Amino acid sequence: MSHRSFAAAALLAAALFTACHDHDDDYYCCESGTGAVRFINASPDTGDTRFFVDYYEYVELGTNEGTGYDNFYDGYRWIDLYKGTSFLFSERIFVNRGDEQSYYLIGSRPARNLELIGVGDAVGVPAPGFARLGVINANVDALRFDLVVDNQPLVRDVDYLGFVNPPDYVTVPSGRHQISVVESGTTNTIGPFTFTLPDQRDVTVLIGGFAQGPYLVLLDEADGRALFPSAAVRVAPDDGRDGSTLRATIDGRSIAAGDAAIDVEPGVRTLVVHDGERRIMQSEVQIEPGTRYVVVPIDRAEGRVLLRREAGPAADADGRLSRSRRPIPSGEK
Repeated sequence: MSHRSFAAAALLAAALFTACHDHDDDYYCCESGTGAVRFINASPDTGDTRFFVDYYEYVELGTNEGTGYDNFYDGYRWIDLYKGTSFLFSERIFVNRGDEQSYYLIGSRPARNLELIGVGDAVGVPAPGFARLGVINANVDALRFDLVVDNQPLVRDVDYLGFVNPPDYVTVPSGRHQISVVESGTTNTIGPFTFTLPDQRDVTVLIGGFAQGPYLVLLDEADGRALFPSAAVRVAPDDGRDGSTLRATIDGRSIAAGDAAIDVEPGVRTLVVHDGERRIMQSEVQIEPGTRYVVVPIDRAEGRVLLRREAGPAADADGRLSRSRRPIPSGEK
């Protein structure tokens, strides 16, 4: 985790915490006399919230944003939360020496049921070749959810964080996985989405929102960043007019007309399209997370090809994933 800059940094460092090592290095929590703490804003409607620790402003977090771990001296710490200059509430927390702890702001500001809930996290790092998933249910309407990975339910009936302690972490191989959450006892599903889980990392699967708008966010616990799902790209079936075959290559991965879609990581990618042996297009394209695309020929003779969105984007800028990938209304580009 990169070290953040704070107001009155020298005073705050002396009073509150020492420098934190992240999971990229040889990570040992924690330095003598400290515990590792992170904060997450899991309230769906509070928005940007200022976190003060022992009367010093520590960080401002938007909805679904979190910090990485910082080492705080053990013992009681006083937390004040503000929305702008409006005071929300105060909470006293206890930092356990040698532990890793997460504190989640949950609830709804209009409903006046905001809470700061502490959770004991897994200490250390997973073994090489593996990642760990910890499920946090912050859905304000207290729906229960199951975590499903690669079509296998790994954790069932995860209750609202304000009611019970979260379940233990589950360990899975690092790399690509299909991840979804299902409202327990129903077929209501958020996902599935393809994620690339980083090696030797702990990842929070955060379920938020309300009954009529649940969502899913994956957060890397070491640095607080959101993980974004892969997009899916396919090539429209060949019309067979001239016996040629349309084929696309994205960053070296090839897919032919009519093949099943391939997963593509979000970002700017190089798309090359061939009609038989003839290259008809090469372009840099912006791939949005959680979105389905199709490569469609417009005019083969002139080499005109369209990369069209079929559904999505499913992910907001903060990594929030909606219940399903909705078809794009007619006329939307």
